[in-house]
Amino acid sequence: ANEQISIRQHLNTFINKCKTREEKEKEGLRAWLYYVRDNPGVYRLIWETLFIDKKSFDDYYVSFASSYAEALKEDASQIKDGDYLNIAYILIGISNFLGVEIINSDHKMSDEEIDRMVETGGKILSKGLFK
Repeated sequence: ANEQISIRQHLNTFINKCKTREEKEKEGLRAWLYYVRDNPGVYRLIWETLFIDKKSFDDYYVSFASSYAEALKEDASQIKDGDYLNIAYILIGISNFLGVEIINSDHKMSDEEIDRMVETGGKILSKGLFK
């Protein structure tokens, strides 16, 4: 049988080679968006849980954000702001809604289209949004 790898395994194949937090964020975003494109049902699984078992939905995001915040703390010297939990939720939101764009697209997005999304996100993260 063709066994599907977990989201975490998929993400790790992209970020394990990264040296900086900025690289980890860009490659993690790229990995997530590729995963969503190839496994669009992942949104149904996660978001339907909100209506079926809200506690599981909440626990999923709280646990994810907490572990994400801990990973950000490991790279604290590379991050301007120290509110790691808030930063984690912001980054989750960016990834989440870019994924929504992918699953709502009228076509299967190419690697190049996703790479452009990642580059735009990377610019916003590295330079900030405002002049």
